[in-house]
Amino acid sequence: MRGVLNRDVLRQIAIIAAKEAGKIILEGFGKETKYKPKGRTDIVTPTDKKSQNKIIQIIKKKFPDHAFLSEEAPKIKGKSDYLWIIDPLDGTSNHRAGITFFCVSICLSYKKNPILGVVYDPLHKEMFSAEKNKGAFLNGKKIKVSKQKSLNKSMIGADSGHINRKKSVQKMGKLVDFVRGIRWQGAAALSLSYVACGRIEAYMTANTTAWDSCAGCLIIEEAGGKTTEINGKKRTIFSKSLLATNKSLHNKILNKIK
Repeated sequence: MRGVLNRDVLRQIAIIAAKEAGKIILEGFGKETKYKPKGRTDIVTPTDKKSQNKIIQIIKKKFPDHAFLSEEAPKIKGKSDYLWIIDPLDGTSNHRAGITFFCVSICLSYKKNPILGVVYDPLHKEMFSAEKNKGAFLNGKKIKVSKQKSLNKSMIGADSGHINRKKSVQKMGKLVDFVRGIRWQGAAALSLSYVACGRIEAYMTANTTAWDSCAGCLIIEEAGGKTTEINGKKRTIFSKSLLATNKSLHNKILNKIK
């Protein structure tokens, strides 16, 4: 299992894991009474842990040599060059409050390069997916980013995150007079997927993590969009900030927020 594996098998396992995690997430939707704080603004619930355990269990059974990096657990080392990067419930606060914007995010990297991304919204039964150099899809149908070239006709997604919150707000403040609208949505991976399918034109945050952004960014790039750090520098899966756009607006937004 240390060589390059069949992409179809990898994709199928990722989708199965996402759907099974989705069932767990729906069972707990709006019902969580227990949670633990992770800092001042972030929380973790039993549903996060159950979803995470199910995803890792399914993937590890098929690929026992693979490594795992998940939001709610220490990194699991592996003997191969494959690393699964998981957010078992992106939008935990939304989920706990009964707000209908949350998802599962699963990314697979090979030698630190993302090759597969899956973002699943179980409530609306929307499965966003992408493979490197093979395009992006929503429920099996190919998707593309918006063709919008005008900032004042564009919708921008944003999140303040849990660190550098003021920086995110300040950057968006520089855009507010130049765009049609800004949406603070609370689940980065799903917001990124909305950029990929053209529902919004861009997404930005000064605070992101690998599990928040890895899958969504690959989906955007395969849908024809562009991703960088918010200063325009090339991003990696471990970058701490993110600007993701339909490509046409990328430099226009960078010029406004610099």
